[in-house]
Amino acid sequence: MRPRSWILVAVATLTSSLPGTVRAEEASVCVDAYEKSQMLMKPASGQSTLLPAREMLRTCMRSGCKDWMVADCSRWLSEVEARIPTVVFSVRDTSGRDLAQILVKTVDGASVASRLDGRAIELEPGEQVFVFVAPDGARRETRVLVREGEKNQGVSAVFDSPRDETNRVITARHATAATRAGTPPLRYVGYGVAGAGVIGLGVGAIFGLRAIAKKNEANCIENVCDEPAMDEATSAANIATIGFVAGGAFVAGGALLLLFGPKSGAVEARLDVGPASARLDLTAKF
Repeated sequence: MRPRSWILVAVATLTSSLPGTVRAEEASVCVDAYEKSQMLMKPASGQSTLLPAREMLRTCMRSGCKDWMVADCSRWLSEVEARIPTVVFSVRDTSGRDLAQILVKTVDGASVASRLDGRAIELEPGEQVFVFVAPDGARRETRVLVREGEKNQGVSAVFDSPRDETNRVITARHATAATRAGTPPLRYVGYGVAGAGVIGLGVGAIFGLRAIAKKNEANCIENVCDEPAMDEATSAANIATIGFVAGGAFVAGGALLLLFGPKSGAVEARLDVGPASARLDLTAKF
């Protein structure tokens, strides 16, 4: 037989034996995955190995595996996926701003997330220590008990805000509170002093009219008057004078505070009233 014929016969023989070899290898992979998945679902060490168990179960569900293997692995896969917990990491600074450029890793250095995007991450259940690392190297550690079967368990950390930004963050409520906590502005005092002056002028006007009415009732003829009515007229006239003088002083003082007084501070007012004069002293304190 020619050399070329020998080559063709060898190739044909090798080709005919390949399908059987491939099927044997696939069967071995299925059996190996089937056995390992059962051990990983209930590890003797006590450490959870749900994630590698899931990979083995997916392997023994391949089309080349026996039907009874596929049925068992499919049922076990549903149970394992229900047991695998997920966590959602969130990080904020002290000003309440969400931070995304954060690296999350375990305490032994294994990377969990290169940045935060709000998505749930599958993990093994058990006590975990997560290390959050900011771009500037700042670190925060959080110890969490990841519970089996719990989905979207929140794990968070808080970083300090930059110093300059912390000083800038002042809410409207804080600003309002600061204004109210201080001494009332002097212009409010000015309004009060002017209002008191208007009241004084009103009192002076009322008693002035009463003095005129009582003088008319006295029936004065050649400087001879009815004494009771004249006495009431004199008293009313004195009160009217005090009201006009004091009211005018308060109105003038209030106007000065409104026009020329400082925007804030405290003020002390003292009024000295005489029989026909009045003096208003204002002292501002800052």
